[in-house]
Amino acid sequence: MAGLACATRLARLGHNVTILERFEEPAAVGAGILIQPTGIAALQDLDLARELVRRGDRVEQLIGTTTRGRRIMNIRYADLHPELYAIGIHRGTLFALLLEAAEKEGVEIRCGAEVSRIEQDAVSATAFLEGEINCAFDAIILASGSHSQLRQSLAIRQRAMPYPWGALWTILDTVHDDPIEGLQQVYEGSHTMIGLLPSGLHPEDHRQCVSFFWSLPCAEYESWHERDFDEWKRNVVRQWPRLSAWLEPLKTHDDLAFAQYGDVIMSQWHDGRVVCIGDAAHAMSPQLGQGTNLALIDAGVLADCMHQMEITEAFAAYSSLRRRHLRYYQRASRWLTPFFQSRSRVAAGLRDSLLPAARILGFTRREATRVTAGLKTGMIFDPNVVPLLDLLDKTRVHAG
Repeated sequence: MAGLACATRLARLGHNVTILERFEEPAAVGAGILIQPTGIAALQDLDLARELVRRGDRVEQLIGTTTRGRRIMNIRYADLHPELYAIGIHRGTLFALLLEAAEKEGVEIRCGAEVSRIEQDAVSATAFLEGEINCAFDAIILASGSHSQLRQSLAIRQRAMPYPWGALWTILDTVHDDPIEGLQQVYEGSHTMIGLLPSGLHPEDHRQCVSFFWSLPCAEYESWHERDFDEWKRNVVRQWPRLSAWLEPLKTHDDLAFAQYGDVIMSQWHDGRVVCIGDAAHAMSPQLGQGTNLALIDAGVLADCMHQMEITEAFAAYSSLRRRHLRYYQRASRWLTPFFQSRSRVAAGLRDSLLPAARILGFTRREATRVTAGLKTGMIFDPNVVPLLDLLDKTRVHAG
């Protein structure tokens, strides 16, 4: 997502852009994603927000309840402004939108181009492909994901830390007599989190779809595969009875995929004529649903910097401009994860006590919504917060 968005922006600014894609055919893998108001604004800058809304599902609130029926989370975007909302969309649908935009702007896409290493000097950066074919550029932008081997070759202090928990996921057809209003989650302690996210139109046949998630420790994935599948489904329905009809189409373990997550932390995101964006720069837990949104913002900030400055100066400015926003959400996602994916009874108890309490006061309710909407850049003193009115100017264009 970061690479396509950045390529499109740069092409519109007059740059000659080439995407080196390792796969033989570009495609997105994954379930639905939640595009926050900040992400909608970034897509509006690419003239894609109207189509995003048409192909996605409007999400106005995030609701979390325990398996005993106690509501502990209810985040409503209207607590900040009545016109604010998010969009749930299939990852493949958003990818297709961004790919269409890049191709329309004349971005060259070379598929099956596996980059083995990168070298740079004072005037250029060179990508070496398999077979020792080299491609020289003025600059290289790494948007190669959280497991990027190329990132690890840069002269930047960094560490990648996998999370012990992941999630089973699949795409389900909408059960039309049971509409899903917003993002719905159900928790059993902190060890089980189940989610349904309205995900708009499926990219293949344009049917209405919903993304299903069920948390699972990575170490237990193989043993889950050995369990009786129908027994597992019965257990999920016990935890959330509403899912009985939703899960009916699932027949075997292979009907679900497994997603793993991790943190990527870098001291900075640029090294000379090479810069990292998206998950290659700052992968994080999905608890706050910010990964794609931050990547889309990365693309806009980087393109603006490159339009105004010489390359190495632009990359350094990008690192500086993105620091507060990215650091805040990396920390917040990391701190929140044990409250939703762990075996800590203390974490579950604190979550179930503190989240409902936060709804009582208007200030804490609005702050929780600002965090979710992607607007925060600091814990308390937040001078660089994304201006809400500016955000609305970008998102209300297509509200009708």
